[in-house]
Amino acid sequence: MTVMQIGVILSTLCTLLILVSQNFEQLLTLRLITGIGLGFTISAPFPIAAELMPAQHRRTYGAIYEVMLATAFTLLPFVAFVLADHPSGFRLVGLPGGVMLFIAPVLVYFLIPESPRWLLRRGRPQAAVDAVNEIIRRCGSRVAPLAVTDLGSGPATARDELPPFIALFRPGQLRWTAVGILCGLCGGTAYYLIAILLPKALVDQGAAVTLSFGLSSLVFAASIPGKLFNGYIMEIIGRRWTITGAFVLSIPAPS
Repeated sequence: MTVMQIGVILSTLCTLLILVSQNFEQLLTLRLITGIGLGFTISAPFPIAAELMPAQHRRTYGAIYEVMLATAFTLLPFVAFVLADHPSGFRLVGLPGGVMLFIAPVLVYFLIPESPRWLLRRGRPQAAVDAVNEIIRRCGSRVAPLAVTDLGSGPATARDELPPFIALFRPGQLRWTAVGILCGLCGGTAYYLIAILLPKALVDQGAAVTLSFGLSSLVFAASIPGKLFNGYIMEIIGRRWTITGAFVLSIPAPS
């Protein structure tokens, strides 16, 4: 939760500061720092979900999370489309995200429990038990509350030594690392082609700025049902065939 909180505060604060930026250098610096904060924020929900929910629901959660991201990506160019001719349009676009500085951190603090495993590894068994019991209460108290004595005598408090980074590329793990990197490269490339290069290419060819933003919003909106279907089909045929099918179906796109 701490990682997500840092990312949320950093990204929303820098977005709010866009309202008072005076030149390109200030705006660029703010967006660079915002990108660092978003790196914390966007990646944190997945390990949080892996700890707090059963394995059979994680794929559905991932699809819902991606739909929320796609919705945000749809709204942003749409607002830019509406404000394209406004002299302070870029400031107004950043206003909703900046206002979240006063809302999102509060929601994260009160609604997302701290990791019981993280607390336990830091020698805080009572805090870990309290976190587990809060999760049990929110889920309807369908199991008995946990007590510190249930952890056994002398729960592990020492920090486990993490494997070296190079272990990601060793036999047995290499294929998973390669798949993750390739999926990230393909997804990231597709996103930036749509969000940045597509509007620029349209403007360079004489299209109005409003048209480029409107088309980007439409393309992102089209991804929402795709993400929902992805979550549904992944529950049926598994992630391996779903990912394979997605790559195969995307082959005609370059042509």
